Amino acid sequence: MKLAAVGARGALATKQPAMALRHVAFRDRYPCARHARLVVDNRVTSWSELQSWLGSAGRGVRTELHAASLRKSLKIKPRSDLLVVGDLSYGGYRVPIGALDANSVVYSVGVGEDIRFDLALIARFGCTVSAMDPVPRAAEYARSEAANEPRFVFHQIAVWSRDETLTFHAPREEGYVSHSATNLSGTKEAFKAEGRAIRSLMRSWGHDRIDLLKVSAEGAEFEILDALLRDGPVVPILCAEFSLPAPMDRVRQMLDRLAGAGYEMVSAKTDRGGWTFTWLQTRKQPAGVDG
Repeated sequence: MKLAAVGARGALATKQPAMALRHVAFRDRYPCARHARLVVDNRVTSWSELQSWLGSAGRGVRTELHAASLRKSLKIKPRSDLLVVGDLSYGGYRVPIGALDANSVVYSVGVGEDIRFDLALIARFGCTVSAMDPVPRAAEYARSEAANEPRFVFHQIAVWSRDETLTFHAPREEGYVSHSATNLSGTKEAFKAEGRAIRSLMRSWGHDRIDLLKVSAEGAEFEILDALLRDGPVVPILCAEFSLPAPMDRVRQMLDRLAGAGYEMVSAKTDRGGWTFTWLQTRKQPAGVDG
């Protein structure tokens, strides 16, 4: 990739590749770049756009380094009965074939604009999926895509560690659908929405158990999983994504806590596209106990 600055007189001076720039050295060494236009991969862009590009590239490198470190420490117990449900590259998970049926209770937290996992569960097992997402655009998408599937039940609410009103922040990139209650990307406020704890939802909907819980919540996964470990229920199949950029210390602590609570990791995907995991609960619950 070539980087070039176009000065006020139109002179073109080719500089070093963008990845060689360190700590805005280019801008400091070439003051005209502050007011110049820049060409990256033959595309004319502004200095602010270049800074954004460099920041994105840096985040990608850090994410991959963290992912490589995390992969070395994961303790995965693979199984032969795992089925890929949805698209593993985006929104899909591996789940055990024999663990679900038409009577299973499935909660899907966070749908965005992709309900392939939910619809695939319904098609494969015949179960009903209760899906939740507070984003208006996600709600419009989900209701349209599943208009002819009565077993996909959508609720325009957020899931949290307790019942309270939450402030959601805009996505990092304009046009993205995902919004964050934890301000994952340090962006402006976008809207407020009702937040509900899982136990609270179970009482409202008359469920005494959850057979599969999927969590994809743009940074709120830590609050949700904290509440799950503290208040229950014990979930036989847990699928969750740690949204990027994920704080490594919190990820490792949560993985340790889940393992300590009897959740055995059977599948993991850790790359720049996202960190997703499937756990199976290995501890037997006493008869009559719902977790």
